[in-house]
Amino acid sequence: RLMLMPRLDPEAARPHGRRSLEEGSPEVRVAAIGCLGDAPDDLPLLLEQAKARAKDVRAAALAALGRCGAEEAARVLSDAIRRDDLPLAVEPLRRSRHPAVTDALLGEAERHFEALTAGKEKDAKALGKQNERACLLLECLKGREDARTEALLLSIFENVGRLAAVKGTPGGGDVVERLISVMAAGSPAVQSALID
Repeated sequence: RLMLMPRLDPEAARPHGRRSLEEGSPEVRVAAIGCLGDAPDDLPLLLEQAKARAKDVRAAALAALGRCGAEEAARVLSDAIRRDDLPLAVEPLRRSRHPAVTDALLGEAERHFEALTAGKEKDAKALGKQNERACLLLECLKGREDARTEALLLSIFENVGRLAAVKGTPGGGDVVERLISVMAAGSPAVQSALID
């Protein structure tokens, strides 16, 4: 009911969502956070919840921040790219078109894939973590059709042989599979490169 109320009457639902956020159980708090993000006065609450200890609360806050166009929201999402919160932020990062978020995401992806294909890391466990992160970064790029994302995907695709050879669990082959699925949902130029 709490999640349906904002769809019917956002203004009337706002006080109920705020009260649920303060007084509710963890499940109710997550639902209440999911109802926020559309009004400017939601921002302080969401920024506070993005620092919560509970993963599900942080994930809900990041998702709500992804719907908000404020600079502070973009900063928190950009920070999540470099922290351990990347798995929680994949969906809001994929949806966000804020220039600061796009720059942070593409910059991190460029650095990460450069390091991964350089082949300097030899430890299988560390490689597995790098491959897992590579898959998450690729997932964040899914559906983006801007020129910089297109160029990055094509650049990664040029090194697909070296990428497939990366050891670890998940392995380079898993990263290549994720790359192919992202390219299949990409721009016409990216799709053409994949078909060729």
